[in-house]
Amino acid sequence: MKKYQKITILLVAILALVASIVYAASENSATLEKEAEELTETAITAQVETILAPIADNNSVKNVEKYTNELTNKEMYRVSTEDYMVSLDSSSKELVGIYEKEPKYNLNTTTDKAIAQKYITSKYSELKLPSEYKLVYLEKFDDYVWEADFQKEYNGVYNMYESVKVFFNPENQEIVALTLFDEAYTANEEAKLDSETATETATSSLNIEKENIKDSELTLIKANNYYGDNNDKSIHKAWVLTTNEEDKIFVDAATGKIIGGDSFND
Repeated sequence: MKKYQKITILLVAILALVASIVYAASENSATLEKEAEELTETAITAQVETILAPIADNNSVKNVEKYTNELTNKEMYRVSTEDYMVSLDSSSKELVGIYEKEPKYNLNTTTDKAIAQKYITSKYSELKLPSEYKLVYLEKFDDYVWEADFQKEYNGVYNMYESVKVFFNPENQEIVALTLFDEAYTANEEAKLDSETATETATSSLNIEKENIKDSELTLIKANNYYGDNNDKSIHKAWVLTTNEEDKIFVDAATGKIIGGDSFND
């Protein structure tokens, strides 16, 4: 046999061997990936059934699917049961939200505030939601449901971006919707300005009368470009000033800089 023929046969044999190895590796990879997905789905199913146990009689999972949240551009898991849809962060597997599929809007809520608070604080604990968050808001949302907001505190100031918002009906013993927000406040700024100084700074900068400011609140708020170009979207400790026209002015409590605003008239 000629030399070049031997080389050709050898190359063909090598290529065939490589192809079989690549195919086997690919098939093995696909199998491992499928097994990983099945393990993940099994774990998620168990997790969601445990989460829903305090609020749902039928918490058996019917479907698990992955999707992208268009608002946050994050990958999530959507888990469906008979009565609820549960959202989990795909990376951390942490709970993001619980939403009732068919709220029972057939029973007006006549419960007084003390009973509503007792119910929601009990369910909050049973659902094992962040224990360090405090109940900062509890009011009727409409004729059917109440709203409760639990927020994390930073030296007496609460962070609405790191919170749990719940809509519920105490009469039905029903959680209608629950959403977790997890944007932490990291700056830990010291409030160097008091309300009066913040008001003077804002009215002087915007050329408005001090008498036009009817209210002020020290809080945590995201900066925006309401009063000019501002690419800052981070959370600041700030005085939120409210005008007689219901406009909002955000004044950084550490620097006195106007970092944004809002208006109910827009």
